[in-house]
Amino acid sequence: MNTSVSSTKTKKSTGVVFPLLILMLSNIVISVIYLFFVKNFNYSFIVNGEPTFAMSHILLLWITFGMIIMLGIVPYILFNLSNFKTDRFGLRLNYTLYYVHFLLFLLWAFFTFTLSLPIVGVIILGVATALLLFVVYRFMTNSIVAGCLLTIWALWLMYLFVLNFAYVLL
Repeated sequence: MNTSVSSTKTKKSTGVVFPLLILMLSNIVISVIYLFFVKNFNYSFIVNGEPTFAMSHILLLWITFGMIIMLGIVPYILFNLSNFKTDRFGLRLNYTLYYVHFLLFLLWAFFTFTLSLPIVGVIILGVATALLLFVVYRFMTNSIVAGCLLTIWALWLMYLFVLNFAYVLL
């Protein structure tokens, strides 16, 4: 009696993630180098007391509220549309990383606006953005819908990071 069972394990393709991360980070570095070194600081960053590349504060507020509502939908989608019915440890790890990122985002707002420490806020926002990129990777490998929604939030958080970083440099 032959009881050999052929088990094939599927390997996750991580070859695409690192080039995408390098591409996103290189875009940020190239834009900072262009604005500060190619333009030789001759670019007028402030017009009427506000940065010229910033959106209206009302628009920023409503977009952020919409994103926070979307952030409430993402864990629900991850739980219902993923393969975590049996892998409870993976689900707990994803949720833990997700909520740590969200806590860092709230700490950024606290340090930047309440305590008026924008440098500390930028550092916290940078850590939250880096953690969010890892969370997007983890969510994307388990539920493509949750990963795509979180990608929109990641792009928004990168915009906030660049905006706050420019504010600190002013």
